[in-house]
Amino acid sequence: MFPAKGIKFDIPLVLLSLIMVLQVTLLSFTLINYDFPIRYAYSLDYKNNVKNFANVNTISLENEVAVKSQNKGILPEVDHFTEIRNYKSHLSTQKIALFENEQANKILKSEKLQMLAEKYNADPEYLNFIIKVEKTFKLEPCELLALIALESGFKPQTRMDGGSLSYSTTQMKLATAQTAYMAITKYYKMNIVPPTHELLQNNHYYAAFLAGGYLRYLYDVYKDKYEAYTAYNWGIGGRLIFYEKNGHYKSPYALKLSNLRDELKNFIGKDYALIGNNNTKTNV
Repeated sequence: MFPAKGIKFDIPLVLLSLIMVLQVTLLSFTLINYDFPIRYAYSLDYKNNVKNFANVNTISLENEVAVKSQNKGILPEVDHFTEIRNYKSHLSTQKIALFENEQANKILKSEKLQMLAEKYNADPEYLNFIIKVEKTFKLEPCELLALIALESGFKPQTRMDGGSLSYSTTQMKLATAQTAYMAITKYYKMNIVPPTHELLQNNHYYAAFLAGGYLRYLYDVYKDKYEAYTAYNWGIGGRLIFYEKNGHYKSPYALKLSNLRDELKNFIGKDYALIGNNNTKTNV
């Protein structure tokens, strides 16, 4: 074939132009295909990160709301803490289970504690553990022991009380247990699992540990034993109702607890210093 009349082609120039166009096209196609998987992967990663972040914040928020849903939903702040704030003791579910399964030969056999266990038909190992909790939270001697004796006689029981369940040997309600959990983990820096219906109902060692931490927290907040005892029995809001009616915090429950605490302390006597001092470690 021949070119049209009057038109001249520079064949080398035409070929060079075609080659350049082809190279540009190939380069563009390569860049597009290279960038797409990167952008797609980044998009997936970003979406996953956003999803994970949302989940974390949702869980944190749910925990915060659940823990603070006590009475009016406000947890009183503690202005000053004693040396207990610097404790490095941590208690996990596994460690609590170990306490429950300790062999009797690893625990000091106190004659007074054995007599007390017989009186209440209770497990002496459990009484030993309660005293260990008292020492962990720097409670007054036999304070938690008296509280649990008063609440249940050391016998685990879950019952309906005032429209909600009271659990185990401490008769603590779930909302109160959540407050205790927050106080122990936030203020006293101890690592324990959060309370659930199943855990409170089935593990009286866990219940005793929560009650010990809660009693310590109440005293750190109010700086008064009678107010702390009344708050445990009446609730944080209920203690104010009692005060408005009576002008003081010495409720019948607080007086009973105080008297029983002193009776038990006098009964156990010097043995108290040795009870609960076995070599079982609570650090995780």
